[in-house]
Amino acid sequence: MNYSNRNYAFILCQLHACLEKHFQFLGDAHHQVYLDKMSRLSFMVTHKNLSRVQFTLAVRKVLSALQRSHIEFIDVYEQRMQSLGVICDFLGAWRVTESFRQDVQLGDVLSSIDGIPAERWLAMQARYVSSSNPLNLLNILFFSGGMFKAIQSIEFIGPKGKKYHVKPINLNCTAKAISSQNTNPLYDYYKISRFLGGKCEDELVQAIKSSDKNLIIDIRNNVGGVTPFKLIQCLLESDRFPTLSYSTNTGISALEAYTTCQSSFIKRNIPVPAELIGAASASLGEQPLMLVKGQDVVKFNYQQFSRKILCVVNQNTYSAAEDFAYALQYSGRARLIGTTTHGSTGQPLIKELGDGFVVRVPVQMPMFPDMSVFEGQGLKPDIAVQTKPDDLALGIDTVLEEAVRAL
Repeated sequence: MNYSNRNYAFILCQLHACLEKHFQFLGDAHHQVYLDKMSRLSFMVTHKNLSRVQFTLAVRKVLSALQRSHIEFIDVYEQRMQSLGVICDFLGAWRVTESFRQDVQLGDVLSSIDGIPAERWLAMQARYVSSSNPLNLLNILFFSGGMFKAIQSIEFIGPKGKKYHVKPINLNCTAKAISSQNTNPLYDYYKISRFLGGKCEDELVQAIKSSDKNLIIDIRNNVGGVTPFKLIQCLLESDRFPTLSYSTNTGISALEAYTTCQSSFIKRNIPVPAELIGAASASLGEQPLMLVKGQDVVKFNYQQFSRKILCVVNQNTYSAAEDFAYALQYSGRARLIGTTTHGSTGQPLIKELGDGFVVRVPVQMPMFPDMSVFEGQGLKPDIAVQTKPDDLALGIDTVLEEAVRAL
């Protein structure tokens, strides 16, 4: 076994130890599938000379079997910061529903990548991507910089069937984190593409506080970032709000509620003693919380609010964006409109394995208040609306128009 293979074997040992310690498998069968694939990969590493790219893709293929969107294996030396520059949904064909470039319009059809038909190309890449929700697996690829072969040409089909080609763009040259459209006298509209926290979040909070209009917050295609505690507190007009409960390899958080933007929270394992429920209620006063005792859910009423909020979501809403949407929906503060969210969060641990290899591992399994699994299920909208392909090319946002009517 040459030096590279010995190094890869060491990386695999590190990776395996990390997963066994922190990752929550969905039962023995799920665990066994992983062990079988890891065993075959270990055999390959000791008997074949693999390049870095081959090794990385082989590891990613093993991790794809874990079906968690927050798990990822990265080679920092080979990572390509490429992007198609668009987000597509399958609406009879892979149609552009959001574009970050001037040369591709909404409603255009993604035809091929480097001469490979789009459907086939996406399926090829999907082997190396882990997803909590198989229905949304291919959508994830539009947000990935890719550990794949460098893209040279992307073909789209525009109006009247005209084909045209474009180059990929840098992954960092995509959407602004927050854009606004506040000219309507009845409501303010904010499109949030990513939650970055810090100054970006502070400015948004101040803008919202300075207005008394209703709100439409659009977090479609928002893949998360930093859970926006300050924004949630602003919208709930409270420093306490409901969160998903989480199970870990060391127990289950059955009683959990954030109390400050620094993420301090009450957290205990099941079963929750009756005296703890009482103590928690007393210490938190009348502020609304979701308290879980075994399978029972106890709800506190929120105070009444004067401003209406609608939160626009879709299947590409996940991670910190789902934390945000969950707090608004389960508090009764806002209604969700659009399609069911992706269903993936879990506070990933980022661990360096050596020689430029890094793994991101979700250390918590999110659950709904009744302890049913959130992962892969997502949040169902209060108002279900699907984008219409014919409207895209006309510049009509079906979902947003329905949100305006629902205010």
